[in-house]
Amino acid sequence: LSALWQQFGHAVRDCALQGTALLFAEKEYFDDVREDKRKRQERKKKATSAPDNKPAAKCCLTDSSTVVSIAQGGGQATSSDSVGNAPIVTDAQLRESMRPLASSMERTSRQKREKELDRAMDLLINANDRGTGCRRKVFDVQFDNKSADSSHLICEPSEAEGCSHCAPISPNVCCDIHHPLAFSSFDTVVPQPPRLPIHSRLAKYTMGPQEHKLCEALEDWRDQKTVEIYGRSLHVEQFDEHAKSRSGT
Repeated sequence: LSALWQQFGHAVRDCALQGTALLFAEKEYFDDVREDKRKRQERKKKATSAPDNKPAAKCCLTDSSTVVSIAQGGGQATSSDSVGNAPIVTDAQLRESMRPLASSMERTSRQKREKELDRAMDLLINANDRGTGCRRKVFDVQFDNKSADSSHLICEPSEAEGCSHCAPISPNVCCDIHHPLAFSSFDTVVPQPPRLPIHSRLAKYTMGPQEHKLCEALEDWRDQKTVEIYGRSLHVEQFDEHAKSRSGT
């Protein structure tokens, strides 16, 4: 998460300007995709364990957007007691959920841990469904930004607003959860590929005894016609060249 926040900061350096950062993530890291996968596995398990072995009903799933900073709906977001389907969590709860589990770290191997998603990154991607209420809040809790809110006043106590260089700058646009309209221009619709036309599938052909006899008869007929039209000498020369090419000499 630290490296990601540094990359976001490279969007713009001038304090008079405002930059926009988009985070792209694989679809398997989104909670809704994980839930759909879990439900499919449960349906498959029930279908295989059923006595009549009836096939499970087909379910058409729509791929969710893989852009974290793009709003899922239009309109200006307003503060409420819940975000998505989960209640808003406090900073202490969010900080606790970011800590890695010691038991899981001991059980899993190093190679498997490298493939797993960091818990703070997981909360950032699914902030709208985990009750965080703000994607920027994940960074604030991770880096404990509240403890540095008053450092600019200590740096320049003679000024009412503190040091202008150290004072934190509040952006006009927070994130796609609070300001979805600011990210509507980045929203994209992934077109579904056209369905392939139905065509027949030919099985792999294997020659049988009758087919081999037919090939031998055609070879004999070709040799006979060659002798009738061009003479036996030309046929012998062609046979010698064919034999040499097959033997590699």
